[in-house]
Amino acid sequence: LDGHAGADLGYVFGSSWWGAGYGYEAAAAVVGAAFGTLDLHRVWATCDARNHASIRLLEKLGMRQEATMLQDRKVRDGWRDTHLYAILSDEWEG
Repeated sequence: LDGHAGADLGYVFGSSWWGAGYGYEAAAAVVGAAFGTLDLHRVWATCDARNHASIRLLEKLGMRQEATMLQDRKVRDGWRDTHLYAILSDEWEG
């Protein structure tokens, strides 16, 4: 790759593993490989605006919130908002 590509980070963990640090550990390894091994320029992720644990994880990775898409996804209990977070390779401190 030429250093101009990006990637979308996604993750799902069962509730048995919530709060154990596995999400951060796995996501940091993936972002590190994206910037180190793959020489990507940008990594982004989206999350439900109500998912405070995911927001904390993305911010701990050094990502910043770039946008909120209002009522962009329909789920069981109605429409939800989605936050978009991103980090650039030169911002990564992993």
